[in-house]
Amino acid sequence: MSDNELLLAISDMMDRKLKPIHTDVRELQEDMTEVKADIADLKADVRELQEDMTEVKADIVELQVTVGNLQIGMKKMQIQMETDFSPRLQNIESCYLSTYQRYSKGTEQIDSMQLDIDVLKSTVIEHSEKLQRIS
Repeated sequence: MSDNELLLAISDMMDRKLKPIHTDVRELQEDMTEVKADIADLKADVRELQEDMTEVKADIVELQVTVGNLQIGMKKMQIQMETDFSPRLQNIESCYLSTYQRYSKGTEQIDSMQLDIDVLKSTVIEHSEKLQRIS
């Protein structure tokens, strides 16, 4: 066998032996391409989640500010109720109670006056009849 033939035989033998390795390497390259695509998708998803979290954090800060403002407003209302409305309500209540007491006494007087008027009416009618008989 000549050197060329020997080299060709060695080359063929090496090609046969390396063919499964080439196939495995090609499959690994295809798998790596898929893995890279999956990683790119994951990176996009993570970026989207980060953006969503940024929005959520901003919303939470806004809610905290709103809640703080509401608490301040409620505190102001509570102070106003204690300083303005409560004394006024007490004043209204005392006026109402004194008026009620006056009118409740007046009702008794009105009942008594009605009895007196009824007696006066009957007396005037009786006297009118007597005067008409006399005249």
